[in-house]
Amino acid sequence: MPCPPVREAIGSGFDSKTITLSCGKLTTGVTVAQWSSILMLRNLKSPETYFQAAFRVQSPWSIRNPNGDNPNEEEILKPVCFVFDFAPTRALRQLSEYGIGLSPGSQTPKMLFGN
Repeated sequence: MPCPPVREAIGSGFDSKTITLSCGKLTTGVTVAQWSSILMLRNLKSPETYFQAAFRVQSPWSIRNPNGDNPNEEEILKPVCFVFDFAPTRALRQLSEYGIGLSPGSQTPKMLFGN
């Protein structure tokens, strides 16, 4: 749960349009259903940190029983989300490093997309 000023600025998400700027904060352990995109502007060294930040925007935002007459009905308010990474090789590198970390005993594959 983000700090009260962030939560207050976002509100319900219906009446306000906000952009949350974070310098390394609010990337792990924070779920804000209203967030629908993230801009990756800094190099994160750890693939886990990179993906944790990217997946923050994938938290669902829906309302159960929106009309009050069907408890099984669910209205999805965030059907898609976006990760904008302005350094495409960074995303590929993070995927590669994460995959290599899953199988540390295997040979390291040759990187085809730069240093």
